[in-house]
Amino acid sequence: MSEENVEVVRQIFEAFNRRDWAAWESHHHRDVVWSNPPEAPDSGTRRGIGEIRRIFDELLEVGGDWQVEVDEIATVGEDTVLIRGRSVFVGRVSRVPVEDALLQVFELEDGRVCRVQTFRSLSEALEAAGLQE
Repeated sequence: MSEENVEVVRQIFEAFNRRDWAAWESHHHRDVVWSNPPEAPDSGTRRGIGEIRRIFDELLEVGGDWQVEVDEIATVGEDTVLIRGRSVFVGRVSRVPVEDALLQVFELEDGRVCRVQTFRSLSEALEAAGLQE
């Protein structure tokens, strides 16, 4: 199942970057839980696909263009996937790109994401996945 989970996560980011929300949503459980660290613009924990989409819509409205560039997707457990990459925002007016490191742990159940946690450091992400750096 782990390779299938990697492919699911890859498809999530491809759908996000295309703004194909139907495809993006199809890879998540309806009651998915998404947690971001306190210093993130969308900090806190969100529950449910609708609440997460509202946050994305708000950030896209304010920020202009937003893409995620994934450098690595790896299985770190039977139903757990770690991604390392970058969020790239391009200001609507300034057109200046702002990059931020992105480390996320995805937990999957029945081939769909049930929990996403975003971290500021690799050591935090690995710890959450039950691994060490």
